[in-house]
Amino acid sequence: TTTTTTTSASFTDNNNNAVAAGGAAASAGFRKHYSGLVRKLHQVAERHDGDQENLSTIAFESIMQLIRAASMPTDQTAVEDTLNHAITRAHQTFNFQQQQQQQSSSIVEQEKCHELQTNLIGVIESSLAVLGGEGQQKIAEKSRDIMHILFSILQSSNTAAHQDCLRTAGLLAASLGRSFSTYMSVLWPYLARSLQDTESGTSYITAVLTVSDVTRALEEEIYNYCDEIVSNLLKALSSPNVESRAKPPTLSAIGDIALAISGKFVRYSEPVLNVMQQATQFEMPITEPEAKILRNELWEGLLTAYSGIIIGLKASSSQQQFDDCVIKHTSTMITFILKIAGTYQN
Repeated sequence: TTTTTTTSASFTDNNNNAVAAGGAAASAGFRKHYSGLVRKLHQVAERHDGDQENLSTIAFESIMQLIRAASMPTDQTAVEDTLNHAITRAHQTFNFQQQQQQQSSSIVEQEKCHELQTNLIGVIESSLAVLGGEGQQKIAEKSRDIMHILFSILQSSNTAAHQDCLRTAGLLAASLGRSFSTYMSVLWPYLARSLQDTESGTSYITAVLTVSDVTRALEEEIYNYCDEIVSNLLKALSSPNVESRAKPPTLSAIGDIALAISGKFVRYSEPVLNVMQQATQFEMPITEPEAKILRNELWEGLLTAYSGIIIGLKASSSQQQFDDCVIKHTSTMITFILKIAGTYQN
């Protein structure tokens, strides 16, 4: 038995080493061809017949897949080059649009330009997601150009790209941290518009996720926008017309806000906790696996919100404020936790 175990362990170690070596070789091969592949795919994406058989869209999707396959910091320079090209090309589309307006171009030409912008935002978004912490300095250097592109598209008729712009702004905020406050006053009207659009599920969810990204980045500096944010979040939680899948990220955003603004959350604690109490009592019929997943996400969102509120208020509130806001809701929280435990025991 000992011999067999030793042999198995040795085989496992050798196999893992082989996999690691193969991965390193694959990574080296990837780096060797990355720039050439991206350049060729850009050429394919902008062919005059790129609108046929979704050729252009597929080419851009392939570029995004290549970006996601990159590893930091080894492939950082290659991804930065891709990001720079996307930024340059996006700026060129704005010049082209001005020419289109002067020449009264056809709707087809305008739509092609909008589609190109949407795909370029996708490349920028993918690049920011991959660069993350490793490329933070480079992202900061490019932030003004990126935000100019996002603002230009957000105020245009290219509504198909608006959600992509908000997601990209959230990623940029995550990289810049508090420095993102420079752009918040300009971004806010567009973010607020989507946040108010609670009946458009996808648009609202994108806005809520962006709010969470921006809140974590700005920390207490988000407070100036909290009256409107929290008001919209509470409306969404209370409305029967809002999609169920939109409520978990809404609850998580409340937790993020409470953590960010700490004791100042006292201003919102009573109406928020009252709405959350109602949510803990909601019974969702579980008829399909998807319903169970949604219920679990809702419960997780509630727990995240409660945790954020408790930690945020405890951090900087007086004991009396904490007691007034939280202690009277303790029984609701415990009952909710026991409900979850009982569900899984059964």
